[in-house]
Amino acid sequence: MVARFLPVGRTLTTLSAGTLGMPWRRFFTADAIAAAVWATYASLLGYLGGATFENSLWKPLVLSLGIAGMLGLLTEAYRRFQKRRGRELLAGELH
Repeated sequence: MVARFLPVGRTLTTLSAGTLGMPWRRFFTADAIAAAVWATYASLLGYLGGATFENSLWKPLVLSLGIAGMLGLLTEAYRRFQKRRGRELLAGELH
C-alpha cells in the first residue's frame, strides 16, 4: 500500500506481485484500499492547497522553493556528516 505514494513504486510493486505469484484477490483488495487512500490524499491536498493559496499566487511558489532549498541543504548536511564519519557517499565509481 505504501508503494502507491512512491514514484514508480506502484509499477514495480505490481510487477513484483505478479512475478512472485501473489494471489490476485489479495492484490486487488490491497490495491483498491491503497488507491482509495491515495485518491483521498491527493484530492484533499489539492483542495486544501487551493483554498489556502486562493488569493495569492506567489506564496505557493515561495513555499515550494523554500521546501526544495531545505531538502537540498539537509541532503548536503547529511552527506558532509557521513563524510566526517569516514563514509564517503559519492566515492563509488559510475559505470
